Amino acid sequence: MPSDIPSLDLIVPCFQPSPGWEKNLCAKFRAFQERLPEVKMSLILVNDGSDQSVSEAHVAYLKKEIPRFQYHSYSLNQGKGHALRVGVATTNQTIQLFTDIDFPYQIESMVQVYHAVANGADVALGYREPDYYQKVPWFRKQLSMFLRWMLKRVLLLAITDTQCGLKAFNHQGKKVFLDTQIKRFLFDLEFVMMLSRKPHLKLRPVSVNLREDVRFSKMNVRVLLRESLNFLVLFFRSR
Repeated sequence: MPSDIPSLDLIVPCFQPSPGWEKNLCAKFRAFQERLPEVKMSLILVNDGSDQSVSEAHVAYLKKEIPRFQYHSYSLNQGKGHALRVGVATTNQTIQLFTDIDFPYQIESMVQVYHAVANGADVALGYREPDYYQKVPWFRKQLSMFLRWMLKRVLLLAITDTQCGLKAFNHQGKKVFLDTQIKRFLFDLEFVMMLSRKPHLKLRPVSVNLREDVRFSKMNVRVLLRESLNFLVLFFRSR
């Protein structure tokens, strides 16, 4: 197949997904494909230590329904950052894009993030505008706003929305992503901090929108404490 044909690997991590997740994933992936019919697209699913929530029957269904499908699994939950690195390490298309298994962002937002890289950016970063926070629970909103303040005032980053779970990159961005080390949620921040030290790379924030019916999971206190320690690690690493 000619090398100039656009191609994309969509990487999706999962941990204890909700019932019916496999059919929803298939439907959302197809909707994304329909918006980019000219793109050779693959789906890479990484099971981050789920137990009964992800069965052989679920995987068999996806293999049957999606021609270009890869599945990776391991028994011990490691975290979203680790799961995405496992998936990204196996990619071979020209562009990689990742999102969450419930596809929380509108398909059009995913298309725009893809086009940003296809049109010359090395990394496209989903960026959430202020109206995004009108749709999220109060505590999650306060936590996100506090983190964005810290990134701007303490870490002095030009990009303050690091935690949007929709990003895409080419082979140069992929190299940086695979050098990240944090296993859980602050891998996004680590990635952006590493990118900020590579001025030759073209970064493009892309405004994205949530689906109207998206549901938010509860915040885990232990995870928040663990990520607070990771933030301190990143802070001292930046000094």
